[in-house]
Amino acid sequence: MDPSLLAALPEDVVGVGELVEAVLARRSAERCAAVLKAAADCEAAFGRHASEIRHKAKARLKLGHPPSLREIVGISSLEVPMNRVLGWLFNQDSRGEAARTGLLVLAELLDFPELVSDITAGCPILFYTESSPDLEISNRQPDFLIGSPNAAALIENKVWSPESGPDQYAHYLHLLELWAGSRTARAYLLARDEGRPKPAGWERSISHRQLADALRPLATEPSMSFWNRVVYALVVSDLDPDSRSDRAREIERLVQGGHGLSEVAVATKLSQLLRHPTIDPTNGGH
Repeated sequence: MDPSLLAALPEDVVGVGELVEAVLARRSAERCAAVLKAAADCEAAFGRHASEIRHKAKARLKLGHPPSLREIVGISSLEVPMNRVLGWLFNQDSRGEAARTGLLVLAELLDFPELVSDITAGCPILFYTESSPDLEISNRQPDFLIGSPNAAALIENKVWSPESGPDQYAHYLHLLELWAGSRTARAYLLARDEGRPKPAGWERSISHRQLADALRPLATEPSMSFWNRVVYALVVSDLDPDSRSDRAREIERLVQGGHGLSEVAVATKLSQLLRHPTIDPTNGGH
């Protein structure tokens, strides 16, 4: 091989190396610029999103948190105040057509077609709370009895307590059958937790959350008066286990600042707290 070619080879190699290095440097700079641009875009997007989250949080605070009707009527026994509230909620003598509308929602939740049909047809409906003048019993009384021309329903509400005695459910079922006569009779267990087993011979078990979800649309129903919407909003808030006043207090703490958290942490926490919907009886009005 020509020695002159060998002498020239290292310079060629260096030249090629410098060319490759320049190409890589240019590509690296381009990639770095692209990364920085993407980071800037992400930061801007996060800023807009964080601002929207803060706006929603302030709107939630302006709406406020509804008081607990159960606490107002007393919490020495959780089931008793809840029964009083529900008994008043569905009392047509006290609340007129708004109560009947709620009874229809309840009948649909119970999936009781005879009761739904009677309510829809405008038939007279009886709603007894904790005791019934038609039943000669003193201490062992069903929580709710609903009567119509073709249907008789019993609802027993349980918050924490188990069955009262070994035969409470069987006893109530027997009373319901006597009271119903020739009408279609069904018994239901209203329980705090979902999936609580229904007693033998009873129709089904429904949870407080399911009742809250069924009544929730009435809290924003445009055809209903404002105060009736407020009433349903209060009851739904009490029934829904995810509606807690400490949620509003935590939102207020995060919005006001002084908590030492980063903007990312604040936005994340607010987003989680706002995920649970609140009820606005004004339908977004002022």
